[in-house]
Amino acid sequence: MLILAITAHYADSEFKLYEELLDFFHIPDRHTGRNLAVRLHKILHEYNIHTKLYCITTDNASNNGKMIKILRKLLRKEDGIEWDGPRHHVPCFAHVINLAVQSFLKNLKVASLSVEHNWINTSVDEESGGEESDNSSNDDIDIEGREGFLSNEESYDIPIEVNFASTLAKLWAIPKAANFPQNRILAFEQFCYINELKPLRPIGDHAIRWSATFNMLRRAIYLRLAIDQWT
Repeated sequence: MLILAITAHYADSEFKLYEELLDFFHIPDRHTGRNLAVRLHKILHEYNIHTKLYCITTDNASNNGKMIKILRKLLRKEDGIEWDGPRHHVPCFAHVINLAVQSFLKNLKVASLSVEHNWINTSVDEESGGEESDNSSNDDIDIEGREGFLSNEESYDIPIEVNFASTLAKLWAIPKAANFPQNRILAFEQFCYINELKPLRPIGDHAIRWSATFNMLRRAIYLRLAIDQWT
């Protein structure tokens, strides 16, 4: 199911910027460039702004590129308007960055900590008398209890590389399992209360929304104790 929102951005005579929601609708047909272009052309006429069209910003889906080309033909054929669609099609920059970040994360590999990190971590624990240090710079080496941490007997083995994409896939599966049905939601909330956490739900990411992966990771880190116990 595709829900499409069309917004207009413009400035008045005093260069004050406005943003208006023109339409928000469900497209039951195939999400082809032609179907999108026909609907957009109709909306432009409903607001009588087809003669004022300048740029259109979309994400990078291929059907949006086809929509721009077909809309250009519709404006020329039915309205006698020469609008250079490809030149005035602005890809969403945030979406471009998000695609790059997603590609980076999929290829990121995380290795087990080295012997030096293991030694530093042990030394810090001995110097602090087993108490947790307040120095935030040690956060990156405080990995006691994490899965994959090398024991003393294993520390001289070759570090094992883990593809970070598998970690993201596991994090994505957690909200899918925890947020339905209702008894799972209530059970997870109880683990939040036990650990004195605000009863928030785990969230998943998706490829097209900017910062979705960051939000998923941030929520998982906050709910880590509850997630560990729940799983």
